Amino acid sequence: MKVNVFKQGSMYYTRIMVKGKRVCRCMDTSDRQIAMKRARDLKLELLSGRWAQVDETSKRKNYPTISEIIAAYVKAGESRNARFGKPTKRTLMDNVNALQRVLGDGMLDQPITILDRKLSTDYCDKKTLGKSGEDLNRSRRTAFTCLRGAKSVFCKWAMAAYEDLNLHVPSDLLGEFLKATPIDGSTKKYRVPLEHPQLVADTITAGRDLAQTDPRLHLVFLLSYELALRAGESIDLEWSWFRHQGGSHTLDIIKRDHWSPKGTERSIPIHPLTWEAIAAHDSGGRFVLGDGEDHERPQWKQRRDGRGGRYLLVIREFSSWMRSIGWTAARFAKTNHELRKLQGSRWFTEVSPQAAQEWLGHADLSTTCKFYAALRSQPEPLTPEAV
Repeated sequence: MKVNVFKQGSMYYTRIMVKGKRVCRCMDTSDRQIAMKRARDLKLELLSGRWAQVDETSKRKNYPTISEIIAAYVKAGESRNARFGKPTKRTLMDNVNALQRVLGDGMLDQPITILDRKLSTDYCDKKTLGKSGEDLNRSRRTAFTCLRGAKSVFCKWAMAAYEDLNLHVPSDLLGEFLKATPIDGSTKKYRVPLEHPQLVADTITAGRDLAQTDPRLHLVFLLSYELALRAGESIDLEWSWFRHQGGSHTLDIIKRDHWSPKGTERSIPIHPLTWEAIAAHDSGGRFVLGDGEDHERPQWKQRRDGRGGRYLLVIREFSSWMRSIGWTAARFAKTNHELRKLQGSRWFTEVSPQAAQEWLGHADLSTTCKFYAALRSQPEPLTPEAV
């Protein structure tokens, strides 16, 4: 059995010949050593018959139903998760739920032939019907994100695993569904915050003033800006995750029994002054943000795993505060995530790309460079002292 590892784009792939048949897999890494190890593991799996190829004559004549595809997707995801550590179970279920929303009620028992370009178009038309202005832009982004999650159920690694389950997925029909762009893409644009120095300066000044006017929002500001945490990480953050040793303070974002972080595990160093400001908000509870006032509707509470007031504080209240300063949805992709990009930009420029990758929790350095490499062309990168 011959194993061939090659690089295409930023990722490594492998080709393995088994009994005259070629098996091609993405190794999901830009590191050749890791790719070689995964290729050897795949080779052992092929030799054991776990990923045996299915002959065309043995494939079923009838197309599988959506329910069968979802079951195969979850099974393939669990197998992949055991080998590579991603995608997480939460990502799997989010993609399944997205597909169900696109299909609508009562469609899970339908054959896969119902997937076509018209299905995508009808979903987006329904999502944006009667909307205008900012509501239209928001609905377009939501539809685009939902379609992307639905299409992820049929990504290459899952389709390869379907062969082992003897499910025939018509690639020509899926191509119509996967390539359908019924809307002009997402209006989401990943702008670098440093391109707007005055807005950045106003935000940092207003964020520091929150310590006197609104301590709860000030704590969210510290987590989003100083520690560059994602919204979900801030919502679920617990005091026990902070570590103190030898006068230094760090925050450990790692996988725990009840929580799986987005991205890779990491430890974020904390400046003593930043830790002093964060620790001042410690009221002895479990969560850093506390539960707060819970005015959520029941459906929101159920959909957001009962995170209650913490979710509202970060996603709605803090977002409203940032929009009031000038971080409008028409100019920027998100709200509190812009502060993460701002801090990540400074780490990338003023420390090193490798440090930025580690502290931001990116799985690959190419991800960090993709969004922050442009900062190197900035003649005078904005520094904290400048604001």
